[in-house]
Amino acid sequence: MSGRDARATQAGAGGIAARKISRERTARFALLAAIPNLLAVVVAVLLSNSISLVADLLLSLLDFATVLVVWWVAYLALQSRGARLEFGFGKVESLTSAAVGGFMVVSLFVVVALALGRMQGGETELQGSGVILGILANAVSGAVNLWLLLRYWRQARSDESPVVRSQIVLFIDKLTSNVVMLVALAGALLFSGTAVGPYIDPVASLIIALSMGFWALQILRRALSELLDAACGEEVQMPVTQALAQHFDDYDGIGPLRTRRAGADVFIEIELEFRPERTMAEVERLRSALTAQIRQAVPNARVTLLPRLAGATTEF
Repeated sequence: MSGRDARATQAGAGGIAARKISRERTARFALLAAIPNLLAVVVAVLLSNSISLVADLLLSLLDFATVLVVWWVAYLALQSRGARLEFGFGKVESLTSAAVGGFMVVSLFVVVALALGRMQGGETELQGSGVILGILANAVSGAVNLWLLLRYWRQARSDESPVVRSQIVLFIDKLTSNVVMLVALAGALLFSGTAVGPYIDPVASLIIALSMGFWALQILRRALSELLDAACGEEVQMPVTQALAQHFDDYDGIGPLRTRRAGADVFIEIELEFRPERTMAEVERLRSALTAQIRQAVPNARVTLLPRLAGATTEF
C-alpha cells in the first residue's frame, strides 16, 4: 500500500469513527427526549377522553421502543463489539431500519382500530384538563422532534447509514403527528358542542395513520432491498459505468458488475479481463484509479476489482 493510500485509509477510518460517535449521540438525545413526552402523554390520556391522545400514547410507546433499539445498535457499533460480525454492522443497521418500519405499521393498525371503534361507538365529546396538557405536550414534543429531525438531516449529508435515513423518516412522521394532534385537540375544543366537534378527534387519528402508512412503506422498501442484497440503482451504477468508460483502454474485457448495500457501505465488485502481456503493475494502477474515481462519486464505496485473463474462467 502506498503512502497516499495509507493516509486515505486512515482518514476514512477517522471519518467512520466520527460518524459513529455522532450517530450514537443523536440517538441518545432522541431516547432521553422521548421519556418526558411519554410521561406527559400518559397523564393527558388519564385526564381526557381523547381517542387521538390514546393513539398518541401508543405511538409514543412504539417510538420509545424504536429509538431505544436504534440507540442500542449505535452504541454497539461505537463500542466496536463486532468480533462476530466480521463484515461490520451493515446488516444490523438495515434490520434496525426495517424494525422501525415494522413499529410504524403496528402503530398504523392500532390507530385505525381505535379510530373506527370510536366512530362506531357514537359521538363523544373531549373533556378534562388532559386535553390542554395534550396540547402542551405535543407543542413541546413538536419542537424537540423538529430539532432532532434537523440534526439527523445534517448528519445524513455525511452519513449514509440506514439507521440515520430511517430516523429522518420517523421524525418527519412524528412531527406530522404532533401538528395533526395540535390541530385536532384545539379544533375539538373550539368546536365543542357543535355537530362537527365529536368527529374531529377520530378523523385526526386516521390522518395520523395514513401518514404512518406512507412513511413506513418508504422505510421498509429500502430496508428489505438492502437485506436481500438487491443491486443498487442508477445513483451507483452510472458513476461505475462512467469510470469504466473513461478507462476503456486499460483493460481488454468486462465481466459481471455486482453492487449491493450493507448499512452505510456500498460494495462494488467488477470483473475485468486482461491480456497475458499486461503486468500486475498495470492492473494495480487501474484498480487505484477506478477506486479513487468511484469513491469520489459514491460515498462509502468499497470497490473490489477481480482481474481475469482474457478468455479464461479463473482469476489471476
